[in-house]
Amino acid sequence: MRRTNETPRKMIRRDGRPLKRRFEVISPVHDGGVAAAGEADPVTPVRTAAIRGQLRFWWRATCGVERESVADMLAAETRIWGAASSPGAVALAITEQPVAKTMELPGIGEPLGYGGFGLRTSAGKLGMFEGECQLVLSGPGLADAGIRAEVERALDAWLTFGGIGGRTRRGFGAVASAEGECDPEETLRRLRPGSTLPDTPSLSGARLVLAPGRSSTGRAAQQKALKLMMDFRQKPGLARREGGKRPGRSFWPEADAIRRIADNHKKGHEPEHPVHQKAPRAEFGLPLIIQFKDKDRGDPRQHEIKPKDSERLASPILLRPIRIKKNSYRAAALLLDGIRARDLALETKGAGLEAGLTEAEAAQIRPLAGNADPLDAFLDFFSRGGT
Repeated sequence: MRRTNETPRKMIRRDGRPLKRRFEVISPVHDGGVAAAGEADPVTPVRTAAIRGQLRFWWRATCGVERESVADMLAAETRIWGAASSPGAVALAITEQPVAKTMELPGIGEPLGYGGFGLRTSAGKLGMFEGECQLVLSGPGLADAGIRAEVERALDAWLTFGGIGGRTRRGFGAVASAEGECDPEETLRRLRPGSTLPDTPSLSGARLVLAPGRSSTGRAAQQKALKLMMDFRQKPGLARREGGKRPGRSFWPEADAIRRIADNHKKGHEPEHPVHQKAPRAEFGLPLIIQFKDKDRGDPRQHEIKPKDSERLASPILLRPIRIKKNSYRAAALLLDGIRARDLALETKGAGLEAGLTEAEAAQIRPLAGNADPLDAFLDFFSRGGT
């Protein structure tokens, strides 16, 4: 057998030209690195594993849904991004890390605290990242023009609408390209896929709304977006009765639905909402946790409303700051195509509820102003800046 110094053709690794993206993290981060208790990791504040998960999601939302079936989409996703048992055709590396600092999560009455509800189990810490990061993608997949184009689409979607860490759908860990200005509406038009797949969130029929006015920081724009959602769901006079030191009763029907299901209530708090057995706020994501401040005086204990056959449903509404240009940010709300709670059977403590409303029912829920689609009503409220 003749020896040769040549490498057999089938063993040659033909990597494509690397893709490089410089970006910044423009809002507080939860669990962006490997540090425990939600604190910013001083060594690796941004991890490639977290970015890979985000890129997989945005690849599905822009390119994966154009496959013939869910099986075809998952097979293509594994080829590009890998699986637990096999590496993908595209590798990720962070070649520059930001400086990470730690901040306290504000109280539940503040917009950041409202958006971070549930994060207090991790000591209520958030990270603030300063400086630019550089993400480098490489590997044999980028030599394929089709794969390269799809990876670039996923990158553009992530840099406009995505983030890192936890609670990115509420604007935490939002990212922004460090290069040039951003027109999110043009980006959405450019990235819309031409088809959809069942039960797969996508940008196909997505609706993007920007709140009026601009903010000087990403954190301020995130707080504006969260404040608008908090007002739509809880503001006295709009979503609940005006009260004194304590909030009045909700104009949403879920609390009274649970009082009827549990067949108990505080004296003077008999169920009175005219809409029965409905949970329209389930449209904003599940589980929906209903707490009663008077649970020790006759009202029910805490209830969770969730899908009948699963534990959760990710919110189809994404809130985030978007950097339009240097020192200029907009509060944005993006409604994804895909699964809606109205299509699911809901339950709490074994009792059934529905998310869908009739027009007559919507007319009796003050924040909806007669709109039977709660998410559409919220986007209209958001576009007006809450007025």
